[in-house]
Amino acid sequence: YCSKGHAQDRPNARFCKVCGAPIATANPIYGVCQNGHPQLRAGAKFCYVCGARVGPTTHQPPTGHPRNGICLNGHPQVRSGARFCYQCGGAVKPFGQVAPPPAPAGRLINNRYEVLGELGRGGMGSVVYKVADTHSSGQLRALKEIDETQLQPVNDRPQIIQAFQREAALLQRLDHPNVVKVYDSFLIGQKHYMAMDLVSGRMLEKLLDSSPGGLPEAQVLKLADQLCDALSYLHNQQPPIIYRDMKPQNAMVEDPSGQIKIVDFGIAREYKGGQKKGDTIRFGTAGYAPPEQYSASQIETSPASDVYALAAMLHQLLTGQDPTDNPFQFDFLILSRPPISASARVVDALKKALDKKPALRYQTIAEFQRALTGNVPKPKSPKKAKARLGRANRAKR
Repeated sequence: YCSKGHAQDRPNARFCKVCGAPIATANPIYGVCQNGHPQLRAGAKFCYVCGARVGPTTHQPPTGHPRNGICLNGHPQVRSGARFCYQCGGAVKPFGQVAPPPAPAGRLINNRYEVLGELGRGGMGSVVYKVADTHSSGQLRALKEIDETQLQPVNDRPQIIQAFQREAALLQRLDHPNVVKVYDSFLIGQKHYMAMDLVSGRMLEKLLDSSPGGLPEAQVLKLADQLCDALSYLHNQQPPIIYRDMKPQNAMVEDPSGQIKIVDFGIAREYKGGQKKGDTIRFGTAGYAPPEQYSASQIETSPASDVYALAAMLHQLLTGQDPTDNPFQFDFLILSRPPISASARVVDALKKALDKKPALRYQTIAEFQRALTGNVPKPKSPKKAKARLGRANRAKR
């Protein structure tokens, strides 16, 4: 259970899959409140998460396998007999029998977007619909919805809503083939919406599932080249935009073109340049996020932070090893052994990009990209340059 009371279903996790908070204990012994939050302090009468009364210490929530069911959004339950999830409010079903509710096909949202079906559900109760834009000749879009009433914990709602609004405003001014395009954002009651490109394909996460031992180096480098282009584009904005959450769950490969798109900008931020600020301690994904995002020194994230996260993901794509299992530790030896057999150039580039000290990494994505591909521009010889200039002058005469 994390320090906010979210139950975990992966053994040895260090950070919560729901909110990113550190895991507090694997077996809370101080009781649970009426809403199912495990307690971290002995003798507590009221829950530090929601304020509800705390039950007796003999009332232990289950550990490991979620025997008490799981909600539609995948949250395991700590209280038997619950009908609705204590984290997101979704309906609870017995474990293994979870099925999403039917999508509201035919519903018209904001008098413009006709819902054709449901594409999926994300963290914090978000839903993504496949819609037809009736104001653009029925153009197919993806419409992301966040319901304020479903956001948990309640104290984090303003921050989550602000991040969603910032993401919508940010993406509406960006235009790059490897970055999902957002066309519209609006609010209806307590539901926030964002209309964006409908990307047909598979997440990198799914590609890894079909190839658990890793992908061929040539395929990984093609994907890396596109991701580097996208991050360079973001870093060259004024002010630069730091992505901060590169991972296989946030990048989709289109069918059949093979073009990759970054699809989630919820925690991206503008770089202020050298300012010390604890701007990412609560954000990012353990294993992919660099050490400075969790450091007490409160170093501001920079382009070098995105270099680290991209390198962590590329290491996973090559080896199949999930960095969330052992954050900040990477097995470079496996890259030099069959069946991986990554080139020495790629191994050296990843080693430098994954240095725990930001100053020792590549400082720009362009540097990292050149090191990965080996396409380093050769310096022009002064003699050859002088000869070219002479030929040009004679041609003018």
